[in-house]
Amino acid sequence: MHTLYGKRMGEKLMLDDDVLRIIYEHHEHCDGSGYPQQLREASIGRLSRIVCIANHFDNLCNPVDPRVALSPHEALARMFLPQYRVRFDDVALKAFIRCMGVYPPGSLVQLEDERYALVLGMHPTLPMKPTLIVYDPAVPKEEALIVNLEAEPKLAIASSMRPSQLPPEALEYLNPRQQLTYYVDPRRR
Repeated sequence: MHTLYGKRMGEKLMLDDDVLRIIYEHHEHCDGSGYPQQLREASIGRLSRIVCIANHFDNLCNPVDPRVALSPHEALARMFLPQYRVRFDDVALKAFIRCMGVYPPGSLVQLEDERYALVLGMHPTLPMKPTLIVYDPAVPKEEALIVNLEAEPKLAIASSMRPSQLPPEALEYLNPRQQLTYYVDPRRR
């Protein structure tokens, strides 16, 4: 019912009709499996389809029970699986993944040299070469090394990690936030 309640609240606030439509439709899936009306792709507003993708990604990374949270990398991979991908607008999902990168900001990773790192950002044309904060117990946390993999051709990511897979001291050092804010610069291509 929260989509209906949200729409009613938005009407009281005199929000624009396009915004009200997004509020009401942001849980509709392109295959008709969403709610509140089980609409299909052509009947769902374009902006609602985009917000549905962002909302689903956020719910996978930040569920009510944090023990079942997926890493941003895992969340994108799951959303792109055939059984889930049909729920989303194909063009918008591909654009979302392209903007977020293979290792979205907030992802914990292990490098090929076995060090742990936290992804800070990435350039859409180089999705395998993000900028990282690297865990080094010999360096104070406040002075952590920031490495741009674009400038380090011999250094690469070996795997994406869940917080529970890191040693506690590395996790505390990297301190991934529970909630992240993403910003996409439209001028960068």
